[in-house]
Order: sequence, then structure tokens, then C-alpha cells
Amino acid sequence: MNLLREYIRVLSEKQTRSQKTKRTLYHINRYRPARPQPKMKYMQDWDPDAIDPEDGEKGAFFNVPDTNNWDRWWIDSPVESGVFLTPNPVDIARYHGRSGHVYAYKVPEWVINKSGGMHRYDHGSELLIPEAVWEEAGKGIEFLGKSMDEEELWDKIESLGADPVRRTDGSRPGWMSDDEWERVSANKAAQSHILGLRSTKHLENAARMMKPSERAEALSAFKTIEEPSQKDLEVIDLLRSYINESAVREYIRELLAEDAMGFVHDLAAADKEFGIEGEDFYGGDPGKGGGRAIKRAFNANADHKWLATLDTVHWTGDFYAMEGLKGKGKDELSATMTLPGEDFDWPLDYGLWIKGRITLASNNQDNLYTGFHTDFGAGKEGTEEEVAHRDKSSGRNKRPLVSKDYSRYGGLKRGNEFAEKVAKKIPYLLDQSMWAPSGNNNEALVDNWKPVGIILTRGDEINAISGLDYIEGTKEDIEEFALGIIKQIMLTALAFGVPVYDTERDMLWSPE
Repeated sequence: MNLLREYIRVLSEKQTRSQKTKRTLYHINRYRPARPQPKMKYMQDWDPDAIDPEDGEKGAFFNVPDTNNWDRWWIDSPVESGVFLTPNPVDIARYHGRSGHVYAYKVPEWVINKSGGMHRYDHGSELLIPEAVWEEAGKGIEFLGKSMDEEELWDKIESLGADPVRRTDGSRPGWMSDDEWERVSANKAAQSHILGLRSTKHLENAARMMKPSERAEALSAFKTIEEPSQKDLEVIDLLRSYINESAVREYIRELLAEDAMGFVHDLAAADKEFGIEGEDFYGGDPGKGGGRAIKRAFNANADHKWLATLDTVHWTGDFYAMEGLKGKGKDELSATMTLPGEDFDWPLDYGLWIKGRITLASNNQDNLYTGFHTDFGAGKEGTEEEVAHRDKSSGRNKRPLVSKDYSRYGGLKRGNEFAEKVAKKIPYLLDQSMWAPSGNNNEALVDNWKPVGIILTRGDEINAISGLDYIEGTKEDIEEFALGIIKQIMLTALAFGVPVYDTERDMLWSPE
């Protein structure tokens, strides 16, 4: 019977391949036409018994095995690498949040059939072509060129009078009351949970893919709705069914530990450490002692589990300066913070994506003014011998070079509504409820870091390196076939042992 089924399948595929019909489909990408890409992110889950490698405490997230792939109900097995195409790029941009130029292709029917067919997924029709099928089709998939650029795509969406995914901050959805919006807008994650879970047609999949902490946050967000709809009640019931009671208790304990009031009380208690010894401090440069006090209070009161989910990138305008960072993982670096899965917003042309412990963070870098690496060198931080010894042992640490006077904050009373608001108005980012970044101007200090990837922002360099798949990850190959800045980028990626990405997190080249 199985042989008969296989014979029928092969016969059907041969018949389909003999047909000359092709469909015009589209691919959205900010920099280049389609090519198979792997899914880079694992789903994560919470293990209350695991030991967190960062703080040694019980409880940690872990990568769920075999989830670094795309899984759809209509395909037989998950796809590790593939290409997404659609007959309607406007719907994909509106409902999936995908943005970029639109490239057109003529795709044979047999390719569509072998890939599982076209299906609706969250209000958008999509075709996921596995890499093996894409390679098998070869020139049978005709590239027709660019159909429209990014601005034309969004002009089309806005001409429909639709509410696109890239809604600007402060625009209240029509279904949400003013009171609901005022409460929810204090937490961007809550907005995202309500909007996303209300609109998805695949609620079970969405809930399954969320982290336990995200489910708890989403449940809290839906509980702020005064008159929940039937769909809201379905979402609440589903989230409750997924949430493990012990995980909720653990999450609540974490929230209680994230404490702006505790932060300002700690700074008030350390007021004698700020400024010049023997002089009253009224704001300005907190000095070594004050800077250390701020970082100590941050370490004690920040939500480090949430901070660890942020993607941090150190930026430079001179790519050749990145070479000097190899082997400097103990030195604290200034970096921008980006929510997981979001495109990187860049202040300079080149980024080193790093993962480490965030020792201080702010929504606006001007609130920290941590200066440059040389500001913490010999002369200012000790003798040449002392600084050299510290560089070799614990690495070079940075600190804020500006602070206000917190000595009177010790009088703020916990539980008093006004006092709690005052405590929350500090310029530091302690937890998710305080996330309100100033574009690419936010800043985190990252210590004990490891490189994750190199980020390119310039279109010409992205186009150049994405076409060099034939160059293997060896120094000899790179030296022979690459030129100029592209050669330097590839050699640096090889030295760090990391891939090269664009700002949409698409992998352009890897030395592996």
C-alpha cells in the first residue's frame, strides 16, 4: 500500500511538473531578493529547578530542542531553512509586520504543491518553500525583479485606510476605551499581547510559543480590560491552562524584586560616596564612589532575567576599530538594547552583537554619559601599572559620569502612590515596565560579553557580502576572493567565529 501511495505521488508530481503554468508571488526584504534563510531563534521554556549560569540562583530559561525551525500545520515536517513568498505582500506587511522592498517571482505549480501549498496564516497568505525544493527548482523559479520599494508598499497600505502593524506610539485602537489605553500604554508589552492575541487566528500556537513570563504578562494585560469580549475570555482561559502555578509564583517573586523604591533608597543611603570626598554633592559627576554605588544599586534591584532577553549591540563608525575588541570580553562595552525579534535600529554603520550581563541601563544614553574607553584608562583610574593589571584580570569597567542628588530620596515612603511615581522617574531602566527607549539612543553597559554576530547597515555592503556564499570560512579563501572592506568584515567574522547579519537579523554570511 505504501509503495502504491508513493507511485501515485511521483506520478502526480511528474504530471504537475509537465504543466507550464506558474504563479506570480512576492518576497519582502529590505536589502535583497529571496534566498533560503534559517530560523535563528529557539522557543524557550522555564525550568524552576535549573541553575541560572549568570547569578547561580535556582530557575532559568532553556532552549526547547528542535524549535529553531518553522512549523506549520500543513507541512509534514518542520522547515529549518526556506523562503517565504506570498501572492499579496500588502497583507503580509499589514498583519505580519514584515517591511522592505518587494521582489516578484514566477513560481511553478509543482514547487507550490511540493512545498505544501498556499495557506492563510494570521490574515496573510504565505508559501514556505524549503531550501531543498528551492535548490531543486533552480532557474525554474523566475526572478522578475523589484515590484515596489518599501515606501511604495507602505503608501499602498495607508491608502487602504488600514491600521498597519507599524502604528505610531500614542494612537489608541478604536476597540479600546480611553481608560483601558491609559493603563495599558504604561506597558508596551501589554499593548503587544492584547493586540496580537486578539487578532491571531492561531491562538493555540501563539500561546504555546510564548515564554512562561510572557504568558503571565499577557494574562495580567487582559485582566485590565473592564468588559472583556468573548474572544478575550477565550484568550484568558487558554493562558490560564498553559500557566504553571509555581511558575506564576516565581514570576511574582521576580516582580517584587524589581524595585525602583529600593533602588533610590540604596542610593540615598550611599550619598556620602558621591562627588568629591568631604564636599556636599548636588548633582554632576558622581565620581568613582558614586558611580559604583549606582551600579551596585542597579545590580540589587534590576530585573536581570528580563534584561537578559534584550539583544545588545556595540556600534562603531569605523569597522577597523572592531578588530581591537577581540579577546576583550571582560571590558564593559556601551551598547544599544533591542527587544528580541525586532529589527536593529542603528546609530552608526557597524555593530558587534554581543551577549553578556547588563550592569547598567537607561532609555537615553545622555542620562548616563559613560564616556569612552580611554576615559577609564591610566591617569584617571590609577597608574599605568594598576590599569594594566586590572585590564588583564577583571577588565576595564565603565561607570556613569553624570548623576543627580539622591540624598533626599530616602524619605520616600513605600506604598505611597506619589512616592512610588517619583521613584519610577529615575533615568535608569530596571525592568520591562520602565522600557521606553529613545530610538537608537538608549544605552546599556555590558560586561563579560561574548560575540554573537556582526551587523551591517549599508545596502552596498549587504548586497556585496550576501552574494559571496561560495567563499568558505577560511583565511586563505577570504584573502583570495574578497576585497577591501568586505574582506575585512569577513576576516573579522572569522576571528570572532560569528556570522554577519543585516539589521533585520537575516544572516548574510557565516564562516561556518
